[in-house]
Amino acid sequence: MKNNYKEFWERDKDMSLIFLSEMGLQKENTLFVDEWFLNYLKYHSESNSLEEIRHANELRQQYQLFPKQKRQMGQYFLGKLIKYYNISCTGWLKSLLMAQLVVLLRDLIIECIDKRKVEYSPLEFVALTKYLQCSEISPNGNLIENILKIESKNKIYRKATVNERSNITTNILAINSNKGFHHDIRDYKKILRLIEERDENLINYIYEYKVINRQGCYQILKTIFDFRLFANKWEDFTIKIKIIDCFDSSTGATPKERWKTQIEHIKTKIGCEKLNSLCAEIVKQEELKNYPFEIGHWSDDVVKRFVKGAKWASYM
Repeated sequence: MKNNYKEFWERDKDMSLIFLSEMGLQKENTLFVDEWFLNYLKYHSESNSLEEIRHANELRQQYQLFPKQKRQMGQYFLGKLIKYYNISCTGWLKSLLMAQLVVLLRDLIIECIDKRKVEYSPLEFVALTKYLQCSEISPNGNLIENILKIESKNKIYRKATVNERSNITTNILAINSNKGFHHDIRDYKKILRLIEERDENLINYIYEYKVINRQGCYQILKTIFDFRLFANKWEDFTIKIKIIDCFDSSTGATPKERWKTQIEHIKTKIGCEKLNSLCAEIVKQEELKNYPFEIGHWSDDVVKRFVKGAKWASYM
């Protein structure tokens, strides 16, 4: 295998050992799973377009022989599927997308979550989210989306203790922080909605949360969380979720009726003066709409929506 593949495999071996230990599994009992993923990397590295279909079929046939009745084995396999699908979508391993092999991983993830309904306890889910912290995050790899699907299927936050909820959320937010570019904040908003009043330490963590690339959309989110609206932290937090939802839906040339209803509700809760002051702070950051790279820049559409929403709200 080429250097990037070897580097990824070695890193994943170390993280897999920790994952196995926290799941209560022995390495010797998962050798066939590890061999399957090693074969995947070899095929991904060496395949051409003609060989790829054959290799994808071979891997699917090998998967059919796995012992499906072993619950923890399914948990381990699904965790690795999610991680390997993400890295395969980054272009870090290989700039040329090996479509059939990558689609195989995607299909097996769907099968494990939706059909086989692989289950995790809250403590096992802590181990999964810790394992899935990666240095390369693809915007197309559905890493956090798959994590949140598993949470939804298992109702993990309902069952988890405050400490487990905190560990899971900080693990997921650490993954989110590592994205090279944030095209949207959909997953971030889903995470916010999972937080409850009892999660005091977690709420404090959200107020101080920053992402590695210091992108404009998260600077504006920090501005919102820094702006004091209510002395009661839970009341302050919940109205800010509504503000984030409202401003992130600021699309089109003029505000839609649903948007107007949302902003009127917010204005009723916090008052015109506070809303206008917050909007002024957001508009001041309009220059953040362009995120600079070494060559050129990308448009931060989240910033554009928030600035547009702040201007609309100021005029109403």
